Amino acid sequence: EEFKIAKNKLIGIFGGTFDPIHIGHLRVIENIISLVQLDELIVIPNGIPPHKEKRISAELKLEMARNTLGHIQNLKIDDRELIKNTPSFAYETLLELKRDYPEDNFLWIMGTDSFDGIATWYSYEKFVNESNLLILQRPNLNIQTSNPFESEVKKMKRIAKTDFEDGTTSIFLLDIEPIEITSTEIRKMVANNENIAELVHPKVNKLIHRNNLYQT
Repeated sequence: EEFKIAKNKLIGIFGGTFDPIHIGHLRVIENIISLVQLDELIVIPNGIPPHKEKRISAELKLEMARNTLGHIQNLKIDDRELIKNTPSFAYETLLELKRDYPEDNFLWIMGTDSFDGIATWYSYEKFVNESNLLILQRPNLNIQTSNPFESEVKKMKRIAKTDFEDGTTSIFLLDIEPIEITSTEIRKMVANNENIAELVHPKVNKLIHRNNLYQT
């Protein structure tokens, strides 16, 4: 039995609209890797998010993610949501991942803002029961008391693989360093011809300009 636990990998799942992916996303991922004992981190750029409009092609989004994150060890960029022609739901993606990695434990990573809206997600109760959640909390941003799972959240400083040995799913809260920039601001800057060189990977900057992205 002990051998079985040791064999199970702990895989983090980090989804995002990444429209565009920027240095803040990279810093958060580096932060997570330093605080959580993951064997692998799977980054899933969203295709057609249920709640947002589509701005850039799947190919470009994938290329930007690879440019920004491709150097990180044990990190895999997964295109399963990008190649779908229908909106992607976290619960369906989770079930697919569980079929692909039947032996492993998952830690689904999201921000406090996403977690606060979780009751609006498709099959959210099943989703929470089927995966461990990692809620990233920026300083001074607390989980709302109206959240149905607020009482189950465990506040952690670091997360080790041993935290998953009892086999029950858990919701962990981790303080991370705040990101001062958002994709929305970057898109506005591009539309106003402002310089974003400090905020994105150089290759991402080139792709944005070469393809005239985010020009209103």
